[in-house]
Amino acid sequence: MKKALFGLLAIAFLCAAAEAVVVGIDKFDYSDGQIDNANGGTGWAWHYATQTQTNSLGMAPWGWSYFGNINSGTRDVSSQALYTTNGRAMRAYGKEEWEASFTGAGLFYYSVDVTALDTQDEFGIRGYNFVWERVFFGKVSGQAYFGITANHDGNPYTPAYTSISVVEDQAYHLVCAVDYNGDQLRLWVNPDNNDYDNGAGDNTADAILTGYDSGNWNSGLGLSSTGSCKWDNLIVATTFEQVQYKAENPDPADDDIIVTSDVTLSWDPARDPSDPESPNPSVTTHKLYTTDFSDPTDPNLYWVVDIANTGSRAEHGPISVADGEHSWRVDEVLSDMSVITGLVWTFEKLSIPVITDQPDDLFIYEGATAIFSITVESATPPIYQWYKYVDGVNDTELEDGGDISGTDTDTLSIANTEAADEGEYYCVVNNASATPVSSDMATLLLKRRIAYWDFEDSSYQSKAAGSPTTNIYGTPQITAGASFNGSAAMVFDAVGQMLLTDPNDTAYFDICNSGMTVAVWIKLTNQDAWRPYVSHDGEWGGWQLRNCGFDAQGEDEHERPCFTTWGPWDGGKISQHPANRPVYDGQWHYIVGTFDGSFKKVYIDGAVASLTYREDRPEILSDGYETVGTIDAVPVPVGIAGRAIWEDYDHLVVQTGETCTGIYDDVEIYNYALDAATIAQTYADATGTGVCPTPQAYDFDGDCIVNLNDFALFASKWLEDTSVQPTP
Repeated sequence: MKKALFGLLAIAFLCAAAEAVVVGIDKFDYSDGQIDNANGGTGWAWHYATQTQTNSLGMAPWGWSYFGNINSGTRDVSSQALYTTNGRAMRAYGKEEWEASFTGAGLFYYSVDVTALDTQDEFGIRGYNFVWERVFFGKVSGQAYFGITANHDGNPYTPAYTSISVVEDQAYHLVCAVDYNGDQLRLWVNPDNNDYDNGAGDNTADAILTGYDSGNWNSGLGLSSTGSCKWDNLIVATTFEQVQYKAENPDPADDDIIVTSDVTLSWDPARDPSDPESPNPSVTTHKLYTTDFSDPTDPNLYWVVDIANTGSRAEHGPISVADGEHSWRVDEVLSDMSVITGLVWTFEKLSIPVITDQPDDLFIYEGATAIFSITVESATPPIYQWYKYVDGVNDTELEDGGDISGTDTDTLSIANTEAADEGEYYCVVNNASATPVSSDMATLLLKRRIAYWDFEDSSYQSKAAGSPTTNIYGTPQITAGASFNGSAAMVFDAVGQMLLTDPNDTAYFDICNSGMTVAVWIKLTNQDAWRPYVSHDGEWGGWQLRNCGFDAQGEDEHERPCFTTWGPWDGGKISQHPANRPVYDGQWHYIVGTFDGSFKKVYIDGAVASLTYREDRPEILSDGYETVGTIDAVPVPVGIAGRAIWEDYDHLVVQTGETCTGIYDDVEIYNYALDAATIAQTYADATGTGVCPTPQAYDFDGDCIVNLNDFALFASKWLEDTSVQPTP
């Protein structure tokens, strides 16, 4: 594994925006194969306004991709270098490109090593304004030399060329400046220690494109070639010094943490500007400077030793190191006695505990045992204490007892979990250093029924602990003996009648966005299209179980249930499909919708009703619909026999004219997808009737058993020819 070019590494080398900051570094130390979606390197979470690595859509690096309209050729990693063949690869400076873009002001640099492996018309590094190419540095099309081209909205600037011709199979180090302040683009080919850049009026560039006054943004770069090229050591930075060759690949790495008492410093010599794949033969001596490793409060660097350059990796140590932050630097002395000043690398030595494995979030069934564990490295015996988060100040210190054990070990166990156990847990670890370290918080969520309306005891409130209160609209009535099993049920017999949960407690139901079940016993007296049985919006986000409204499959389509969800699937936002049969028939039905984060199903009377069949023969292709992602959250209450919506994504509307009359009982919502066996068992136990949850192949009589009766039906049609033949 190649070490990163840590001499250019500091993600926020200095805090001030005017000082040196690295935007991104990539040495292509990935596994061999196509580079698309690779996201290694350092930085690539750039925030232009603050000049820091704080892009809002992720501190993690943003990966390589291609532009869809030019996805030709190849872009593959091999032996820790990138190879393009008649293709290009692009990388944005940060995931949120609006935040990452250089917006027509400032100065930044590209640096890359490139070798043309065959004769070709063009190769180089490109700067993009989102998907539009604006600047190009490299071998210019139709030219034998390196140069610069640029355009603004398709209008080209006059190109600038170097006098350096391209030689096949020769490695080049290209340094490119995009200078919005000086209205210039500058290119250096194989810059050495004598090269510099003090701005538009004072530099040693090999080519300068002047008058570059484009207001275009610059959000990313691309590496491209019309033939085959090898690329390595890509850097995007804000100073010229950061893209020059210096001593590199430090160990300890920049911003590293060490826990050993001694450290050996090692590094690679600066590379040769005329041969970037080789060390610089002009380097005679490495001059090592460090802070006082015994006193981390002293920030000054002191000369330690001169080490003769052998052309190979150099080292010095071991050195005793006190706890704290330490810095070091390696300057390269050349044969003419000039000096390449290195960049400062920093590491921290800690003897406090180091948590190497954090506790995992848990999503388990109610009543199961929750186990949180951590792994710790510590020079002295670690001391553990587990907590349950409250507010960061009054957190609960856990003690062994009852269902809780392991509170002073690396593994916390909570048996017989219930709703009160849900929350966030963390461990504080200490040792002889008397410096406590807290683990990450881990969330415990239980797979449970989060809302349940059974309409017994003359109550229309949910019986699930912690669920929001329910409000009544219109005059629906709880009627004793009205249910399918002789118990009480809620009768909605007029337009405008519905139940809605507390509109100030809507976030409670967001726990269902990654997986859920909604179930209702219902005897419909309304067959109007799209009328809801149970809803959490479902029109502008969220979900709803309702009458369908399609008419493509027959006139009874609106009499079939439909489980509608909103989220990033089906190439859009909405996902809805009608069940296989109607339920508007004057009978009670048990209707269930499930979603597990990747698949959605509808059940009627304990059997799956979201089957998809082959068109050419009665073979089941699927028992549901692929629906991958999470349901869009909406600040809307849950409704029964009606719905409220987040209209235009900015205000709540109660749709009193869109209610669904009928008799309702045992309305349930779970925060996970019930399985087919559980749903079938619920129906069978409630009705005393057996049910076949999923049709079986070759079960010709539909009794859920493949037996001799099915064979007899099969045999009765044996060799029966129903084909139509030509007239003799």
